[in-house]
Amino acid sequence: MLSGASRSRQAFAKPASFVSNQQIYFETLSLSTLLMACLTHRDVRRAIFARRDSIQYLELTRTGAWIVVPILNMLGIVAAKLDFEMRHVKDERGELLRLRIHRHDLFLLREKILASEAYAALFQPDWKKDRVQPFVEKGLIDGSIMVPGSVGRIAYLVGVVQWCSRRVGARDAILVVRRPPWFEVLAAYAGDRAVTLLDIPVSWRIHRSHFGKYVYKFPRFYVLLRNIKENGWPRALNPAASAAAKIYVHGRGEVNLRHDGYHSDFYWLPNSSCAAHNLIYTPHSETERSVLSAGSIKAVQIHFSSLISSMTRVRTAVRTSRKWQAERQFVRGMLESYNCTRAYWRSVFEGNQVKIHLTWYRYENLHMAIADAARDVGGISVYLPIAFDGWRAAECMTKTDIAFSYSSFGADIERQCGSSWEHLLITGYPRDYAPPLLKAEAVNLRKRLEAAGARKIVFVIDENSVDDPRWHTGHALQRENYSFILEQLLAKPWLGVVFKPKVARTLRRRLGPVAHLLAAAESTGRCYVYEATSRDVTSAPPVLAGLSADVCIHAHLCSGTAALECALAGLPTLLIDREGTPDSKFYELPRGTVVFQNWPDAIDALMEHFGRPGGIPGFGDWSSLIGKLDPFQDGLAAKRIGDHLSWLVEGFEQGLDRDVVMAKASDRYAAMWGNDKVIRGEATPGRIGADAAFAPRTTVMN
Repeated sequence: MLSGASRSRQAFAKPASFVSNQQIYFETLSLSTLLMACLTHRDVRRAIFARRDSIQYLELTRTGAWIVVPILNMLGIVAAKLDFEMRHVKDERGELLRLRIHRHDLFLLREKILASEAYAALFQPDWKKDRVQPFVEKGLIDGSIMVPGSVGRIAYLVGVVQWCSRRVGARDAILVVRRPPWFEVLAAYAGDRAVTLLDIPVSWRIHRSHFGKYVYKFPRFYVLLRNIKENGWPRALNPAASAAAKIYVHGRGEVNLRHDGYHSDFYWLPNSSCAAHNLIYTPHSETERSVLSAGSIKAVQIHFSSLISSMTRVRTAVRTSRKWQAERQFVRGMLESYNCTRAYWRSVFEGNQVKIHLTWYRYENLHMAIADAARDVGGISVYLPIAFDGWRAAECMTKTDIAFSYSSFGADIERQCGSSWEHLLITGYPRDYAPPLLKAEAVNLRKRLEAAGARKIVFVIDENSVDDPRWHTGHALQRENYSFILEQLLAKPWLGVVFKPKVARTLRRRLGPVAHLLAAAESTGRCYVYEATSRDVTSAPPVLAGLSADVCIHAHLCSGTAALECALAGLPTLLIDREGTPDSKFYELPRGTVVFQNWPDAIDALMEHFGRPGGIPGFGDWSSLIGKLDPFQDGLAAKRIGDHLSWLVEGFEQGLDRDVVMAKASDRYAAMWGNDKVIRGEATPGRIGADAAFAPRTTVMN
């Protein structure tokens, strides 16, 4: 019996007859996965042992390496690792598969899951309370392509298998995976792409993560353990503690309270009327704790009374037949994490007089449980963006009471993602205050480079990378950001280069052989790398490096926030779309003078620009688009954000209800900055946006 796969093949895949060039792929090749695949699927037995086809795999276990591969080789069956790199896997439009999945495919898959028999069997009426239903709906497709069994991972593997099969001329392929939830939907998706998805049972084994999942079943115990881990042992409530309403700042580890233009989780504080004593933060080191204390920002403390408060819980015993066991366990796990997350954050909010939760992180569904915890204590959840989004992405769906946005275009993207809010405030780019604070330091760096002979200076912006290029665009793509321009620097004694790597701590290791090229460039005195680091990322802002340069180049159009920061400062800025992002808003910028497809074309244009008297007209000029991305461009976005947060605090300290607090603050914002800068009344969760058709927009990959 084929446990659901046979039905999917009958409905969506090829006939049972095999072609000679059919390919077989295992997500994980081990002794158990091969045996289970052969026992449960005649197709696999026939393909491997009757025709002795080759097998390709993505991951190989020890038993696979020590037992399976040698035995298969003895039988004349080749078992080899699937050789590909993410950066090469693109569709016929030139869009990177990884990006298309999150822009397009995951929306389609979620709609199919929501319409499935399994979801209908699991759905509970009490999910309609608070943000539980959108929490579940977003959770259906949460999880990166690195998470085993996630919808995104299966979609990615299907696309990779399709791409690899077509490259060798195969008409179709078999992909064997451990059975994920929503298998029937995923099998249909794969079948539409000429990939037969076969499932094998998930083998149970003890893993340390199982203990954490077991703790989820006991929210009070979870709250106690997490508080001890993150905030120390609970203590008695201090009667003299300030009763002032607090803003909990969920930051990125940029604990910088100097008003110097560098990255800071509190950048809006010195730019506005917001007061430091109203802020609270979770430090991750004694150094961070000392900085916070010196700046009158309180660290989180937990009190015994907040650990035993009443909790709002969603029932996790979802009803279903044995037919949907994988889906039932998946949904139950989500609901347990919702209950525990909501309970933990309620304890934090109650124990620290928090009324406002401010976060930038919305790339999974847990922020919705935190928003419900804020509502439990009569508080407000606020989303503050740090990154520019040029197109919709499934992981960006946000459900908070208040959202800030750069522009009305940003608000439209939020709607396309399925986000909702009660009040959205258009602020402009949040860090546009920084250039005047950084100008002197940038000028000093330019003088140093000029003293070494540089007459023209280029600033290059990179992104991070990971070691395995199958799951990330990889080190090779990042090395190009350095090698092309460094070769020019070493060949042209008048050229200088400044780098501000996103993650400087690991840069030289990731550069590999290109690190020697960088060292040679630095020895000329015409190359400088910003390397000071906060908790995770480089602390210098992009515009600091940009202010030293004649031209800025961001070699990743698919991100582009740093490029926007430089363009808003009036700096000529180029974008290179090497990944492939044809639906980005940035493609409204002129091609050949702002947008390029590769480094060689950008270098050629750059050298022509530097060599031509007066330069190339419109080179790096964003004026045709910039007003749509920031309607203010006045350097006051941080003031607008901080002032609005302070108005929320004022409302709570006046004893007003949360809805009244938000309404009065929005009225005040509209009176000061314009009615068109406030969008109200979109708090109903609604159905997540998706295209009408389930069939892929592109099924043939280059």
